[in-house]
Amino acid sequence: MRVSSLLALVSATLVAAAPSPVPEDANSYLKSDGSNAARSLNKRICEGVYMCDGQNFSGSCYYGCYPISVGIYPDSYWVSSISSVGPDNGDWCDFYQAGSGCDATKGSHQIFRYPGGNLGSGIDNNMGCFYCNLN
Repeated sequence: MRVSSLLALVSATLVAAAPSPVPEDANSYLKSDGSNAARSLNKRICEGVYMCDGQNFSGSCYYGCYPISVGIYPDSYWVSSISSVGPDNGDWCDFYQAGSGCDATKGSHQIFRYPGGNLGSGIDNNMGCFYCNLN
C-alpha cells in the first residue's frame, strides 16, 4: 500500500469519527429560563469615555473603558484637569463634582450622552467621580 493511500484512509477515518460527548458542566452555561448565558458575553462589559483637559476636547486627552454602573474616581491629575468628556455612542455617563462621592444630593453633577461636551461650573477642573450606564 502506498503512503498516499494510507494517509487518505486515516484521514477518512478521522473525519467520520463521532463527535465527542458534551462535557458534563456544559449545562452550567444555560440559565434556568432557557436563555444562553454566553450571549451576554457579546454585550460590552465597560463603557468607553473620552476625557480632555481643555474645552471642546482640546489639550491632553485620554480614552478609557470603565466598568458599568460603578463609581469611578480618577487620579488626582485628572480630577483637577478634566474640562470636556464624552461617552461612547449609545450610552450615558453622569459626572460629579469633587467631594460629592458620586451622590447627586451632595454637589453638582452633569449627565452626558455621545458626543459629550464641556463640564459645567463646579465640575470643570473639579470632577471627583463618574459612573456610566448602557442604554
